[in-house]
Amino acid sequence: MEFTLSPIIQGSINQNGTPIGGLKVERTIVHNGVKTDTVVTDENGDFSFSPVLLPPDHKQHSLQDIRVKLDVSTIFDGNEVTIWQSKLHTYQVSEPIIKSLQNLNCNLVEPLKVFSYPESKNEPVTNEVYSICSQSELTFEELY
Repeated sequence: MEFTLSPIIQGSINQNGTPIGGLKVERTIVHNGVKTDTVVTDENGDFSFSPVLLPPDHKQHSLQDIRVKLDVSTIFDGNEVTIWQSKLHTYQVSEPIIKSLQNLNCNLVEPLKVFSYPESKNEPVTNEVYSICSQSELTFEELY
């Protein structure tokens, strides 16, 4: 079985509907260290990151070892903008997260919002995601 640190991430970045090309987008994964990679948006503002899987020889040392922090951000007009931020407590990413990360539509002038989702249909605890992007798979909670 494969375990995921980051699923495929695909999206587009705009400013009030105008695509922003040439923008550097950074993905940071915090899990037993920090892994960072970057991509640049194309002329349509589109970007994508390949999935990152947990190495097959990974040995879990504690329950904290399961935590995966995922950040996607950019710098716009001199300010850091959080496109996506989450802390996952599993290596098996839930469907709402996978679907959301495959279709990010991000307006750089939107405020940061808090969204929630259950890890599974039977999970009583909800998890939070912080994002400027519109989300149809997650539940809007509040402005950050």
